[in-house]
Amino acid sequence: MRYIWVLVAGLFALFGAVYASTASAQGLTTEQFKTWTVRCQAIPESKKKLCEMIQSVSQNSTGKTLAQIAIGRKDENSPWISFMLVPLGVDIPFGAYLVHENGLEDRATIVRCTNAGCRARWSPNEASISAMKAETASQLVFRNIENQAVRIPLSLSGFTAALNRLEQE
Repeated sequence: MRYIWVLVAGLFALFGAVYASTASAQGLTTEQFKTWTVRCQAIPESKKKLCEMIQSVSQNSTGKTLAQIAIGRKDENSPWISFMLVPLGVDIPFGAYLVHENGLEDRATIVRCTNAGCRARWSPNEASISAMKAETASQLVFRNIENQAVRIPLSLSGFTAALNRLEQE
């Protein structure tokens, strides 16, 4: 149970955290798979690592981060868990959705808002993972405070390779 909280804390830490170049010396490693990054953190009291795959979506003109998504799990027998970061001003009861090209929608529940944005949690099932492997893009959809739908494109380029790497850990 302790490791699931470490995983959750690690997934939460990605939202707004900037890692210094000394991170690899502290047991943090990263690998890039096109638009996805696999990040692993060594657990000092064991020989295990906790890993996640992440993607940040930035506004082209300003470079400002619009949204982030992280997917990980405690071990190969645990279910996948994902957190998304959406901007402040999101309609909390509406939540956020990941909409796949095949029409499948995954609802994420907003769990917390901070100055960095609002965090939404969802548990990808096998159908979601399969859709993300087979497709080239998804959309992160939420409503803003003016009740307007906001659609942020999410590239799935490198998703399968990143997921395969994650499954090796």
